[in-house]
Amino acid sequence: MLRKYLIIQCTLVIFYVLLIHWQLISNLSSPLVLTTLYLGLIILILSNVFFFRLANQVMEKNEDEAVRDLENFYLAKSEDLEENLRVYRHDFINHLQVIYGFLQLKKFDKACEYISQAREKIYEIRQKQRAI
Repeated sequence: MLRKYLIIQCTLVIFYVLLIHWQLISNLSSPLVLTTLYLGLIILILSNVFFFRLANQVMEKNEDEAVRDLENFYLAKSEDLEENLRVYRHDFINHLQVIYGFLQLKKFDKACEYISQAREKIYEIRQKQRAI
């Protein structure tokens, strides 16, 4: 869209310049015709300046929105990570408390069995995460 507009505007500027040049060379034109052509050229150039400033603002706005979206995405992911770490820390402390309880009661076989079960669950979770 922008490229097509640029090509059209450049073609019009060239056309106006050539038309003015032809009018000056031919000596057939009146001052009113030349004034109209100059005025048209000035309006065309000003509209180009306005359009490109507007297009630049739109592109900057889109760029800013993209940056904001990316920042929001990373923020959400970091919050998810924080929540997952909190859950894992909580579970880990619970496992340690259960093992500590078995050891205090001198139920070493139960502690070893619990550790084996916890290790198997952790291994299963890791396998599922790798599959994703």
